[in-house]
Amino acid sequence: MDPKQLLTILKQTELPVAYRAFREDEEIVLPIIVFEESDPNVFAADGIPYYVSETYNVELQTDDRDLSTERLLESVLLN
Repeated sequence: MDPKQLLTILKQTELPVAYRAFREDEEIVLPIIVFEESDPNVFAADGIPYYVSETYNVELQTDDRDLSTERLLESVLLN
């Protein structure tokens, strides 16, 4: 999955979504979602990479814990 595909999936929550950070001139109202690529998972043997899996960190930022918003994000990511 590339970042554009993940962005499309995260936008299904209808929450503001940004890669790494929102622009400084953007007015942000919580809750928001921020995501970024992290180190890929690499399956290798004898110095040969056989499979590379991209990984991402997805962060839901809220004022207070909101289980319904957490469940919404989980359901979008799991489907």
